[in-house]
Amino acid sequence: MIRCITPNPAVDRTIVVEHLAPGSVHRAVSTHVAAGGKGLNVARALKQLEVAATALGILGGYSGKMVAALASAEGIDALWTWADGETRTAVIVADEDGEATVFNEPGVPTGPTDWGRFVDDARSACAGAEVVTVSGSFPPRLPDGAVGALIAAINDGGATPWVDTSGAWLEDAIASGAVNIKISDEEAAVLLGFARVPADSEARIAWASGAVAAIRDRGIDQVIVTVGARGAVMGTGSGTWLARAPTIHVVNPTGSGDSMLAGLVGALSEGSSIHQALATGVACGSANAETATGASFTNERIQELTTAVEVVTL
Repeated sequence: MIRCITPNPAVDRTIVVEHLAPGSVHRAVSTHVAAGGKGLNVARALKQLEVAATALGILGGYSGKMVAALASAEGIDALWTWADGETRTAVIVADEDGEATVFNEPGVPTGPTDWGRFVDDARSACAGAEVVTVSGSFPPRLPDGAVGALIAAINDGGATPWVDTSGAWLEDAIASGAVNIKISDEEAAVLLGFARVPADSEARIAWASGAVAAIRDRGIDQVIVTVGARGAVMGTGSGTWLARAPTIHVVNPTGSGDSMLAGLVGALSEGSSIHQALATGVACGSANAETATGASFTNERIQELTTAVEVVTL
């Protein structure tokens, strides 16, 4: 049983153009509307992998009803907490060069009452779960200790959640209890106080390995730092590994980190070794980037890409 928490869901509207030129009028090559938010991306990718998962999140207003309907139409199992306000919209503009520009609204301001109900719902839903993921941004105007309250509710059910967030939310999650961390190297740089990550591929990988060690020193058991198209570095008490991503044709990289996390936790839930799970995760991230709409890969493609992922000990 896997639970995928999206604290701040959205209506995702993806617009594909030939080339994005700011200040110009564009005609879309294609458009796609989906239930959005990083946790929903994880649930969507798990569905593609035929791994059972349930999405959780806070929804409100007409946009919230749209998210719920879109998720249901995709066959994504979900448990929603309803609140006042209007669920946000995210606009993703992807061009045919493989670049994506994302515009995220902040989300529904969430006070103590609505957040408390959500935490209670999460506590009930996550009791006894094999794996829990907490992904993406949190709503604005949360009460003090909100992130910690959510982590504690998940821990109460016996799970150590995989957390993929950034900034102050990430700091709060690390300080709040038992968590595993999956973040990008750019997010790790902010967390650790670095201005930037190296541009050179091998230097970037070496930097990510050091970042994994530094985050683990904060009391985190399992840490993954992704390095874009180069793959991911994972550290546990048993060692540190690099999974080198295969060469692919990138169409839209949005959501690839979420697909990577889905592949990893899905494989772990089915008894795979860490090496195999990491390879599966990187393969899923790569497969996601090959598609315009995200997580529309096939199991056959995942198997092909997994064999092309090189996992080495650092």
